[in-house]
Amino acid sequence: MSYSNHFYDDDSDDDDQTKRLISGTLRLELGKESLYRATRLAADTEDIGISTINTVSTQNDQLRRIDNQISDVDESLSRGKRVMRAISRRIITNKLIKMCTILICLTLIGTIIYLIYFDNQTNSKHHSAKPKQMKRDLLSYQSYDYNETPQITSIFNDEQTEIETIVNYYKLLLLLE
Repeated sequence: MSYSNHFYDDDSDDDDQTKRLISGTLRLELGKESLYRATRLAADTEDIGISTINTVSTQNDQLRRIDNQISDVDESLSRGKRVMRAISRRIITNKLIKMCTILICLTLIGTIIYLIYFDNQTNSKHHSAKPKQMKRDLLSYQSYDYNETPQITSIFNDEQTEIETIVNYYKLLLLLE
């Protein structure tokens, strides 16, 4: 080879090396940019991950509080059901007591009416003067002094039974009203 060819060949080798050097530098620059983007992406991902962990932690605390509140509500509902059952039992008991009281009152009223009717039937057949005497006694009782204790038994004849006395007492009360 001649000297001139060798020099010429060195120029082409230098150009190849320069091209390779430029190409390597460009790849290095691209790698740096890619590495910078990856680092920035990793930092953003880490921030998002931390934010997500904080959100999940907050939501976990909220779920625990909700669970405790649900337990409290469930307990309150159970107490409410017990109270409602007790109230319904009391209502039924009160209704039964009212019904028994009404039945007793109706029985007493029926008995008194029967005795009055039966007493009037008996008195009209056997003692026609007795009702007139009772009426006179009751009319004279209207001028009674209310400060004194009434002597009910003195108004009625001694021959009357206790039931007749009670019936006459109710008659007296009706007249005083």
